[in-house]
Amino acid sequence: MGIASVSPSGCVTAATNYHTPFTVGKGGHAHGRGALLPLSRLRKRCSGSTMTCSMRGGLSTPSLPLHGVVSGACPAPASSPDNAAAGIGIAEFLVGKNLLVTGGTGFLAKVLIEKILRASPGVGKIYVVIKAKDTEASSKRLQNEVVDTELFKRLQEIHGKDYHGFVAGKLVPVAGNVTEANLGVAPKLADEIVDEVDIIVNSAASTTFDERYDVAMNLNTLGPFRLMSFAHRFRKLQLFLQVSTAYVNGQRQGVVPEKPFRLGDTIANELVPGDSSQKKSGAVLDIEAETKLAFNSRRDSEDSASFTRRIKCLGLERAKLHGWQDTYVFTKAMGEMVVNCMRGEIPVVTIRPSIIESTLREPFPGRGAVAGRGEHARKGDGSTNTVACSAKIPERSLDAPTG
Repeated sequence: MGIASVSPSGCVTAATNYHTPFTVGKGGHAHGRGALLPLSRLRKRCSGSTMTCSMRGGLSTPSLPLHGVVSGACPAPASSPDNAAAGIGIAEFLVGKNLLVTGGTGFLAKVLIEKILRASPGVGKIYVVIKAKDTEASSKRLQNEVVDTELFKRLQEIHGKDYHGFVAGKLVPVAGNVTEANLGVAPKLADEIVDEVDIIVNSAASTTFDERYDVAMNLNTLGPFRLMSFAHRFRKLQLFLQVSTAYVNGQRQGVVPEKPFRLGDTIANELVPGDSSQKKSGAVLDIEAETKLAFNSRRDSEDSASFTRRIKCLGLERAKLHGWQDTYVFTKAMGEMVVNCMRGEIPVVTIRPSIIESTLREPFPGRGAVAGRGEHARKGDGSTNTVACSAKIPERSLDAPTG
């Protein structure tokens, strides 16, 4: 797509009201709080599908690709100039499709929503997950933080006086939170989503490099875990799009092939010379243990400032121990592992963009310019990683003319 990245969604602003990720509801399908499929059952979840995995590593090849489009689902590449000008069929594919988008008021998700509505106006409904106490509150946030923003002025110009009617027919505010089972969505609306949604876009995340370890785990690792658990209820799901980051490759050096993580992978082994006696043969990353470590740390009684410093340091220490430079990319990598393990027959695409900056052309140049946005490339030790890219700038990022 070219416009995908991790979005600072603002879904969690404090550590209060978090709940343990180890409680379980009947069948893992209950609504609201305390109905989470525990990580210890991930082995059973994965072994019951077309792949097997465990919290301590190991992943067999699934029948569907972990990344990309299902084999045979896309037409052959266009050969004629006319067909090539039409793009690869994304806009056409979206016609009539219903989407569920998390992190809906975030930096990236708003751009994605605007682009889809403008490039593919025949899209079905877009269920926008917004952290709010109820439907009324989510509707107000959708209106104030999405629909009435400058970002959508092109759409307003296109539709004129019919703009609000057009948007009202497309965008559905969903009061929810990725820190809760089934996103904490009201049962009736959750059932509607299960029946109607074709595509899930998971853009909710905390992008703070030195985020509290428990907060980052709750959003970036357990968030995808809960969402994929919810996704297995969907009746006609065609795609689960996980927004990640290029920097999940951690402190790897040189040319790094893009490949999916296996559950339990740790980069640390790759950073030690192959003939070194320090190399730990078979060392793995235990996500369940990391989750317990992050959440159990909150039980210690100490003043708030001291606790915040300590748990931030804990996240950075755990990340560097396993070969990642900061808490953000470490927990995002674990989120990828969980999604890949749990996917079963669900087609999954993981997008790993590098730095997200301002818009080049659409909907207008310079939207989203934020000082320091380039800090997404900075490593925890103060140096930077370099991500190679093509020098050719595409004329459009979705299958529609830019004019």
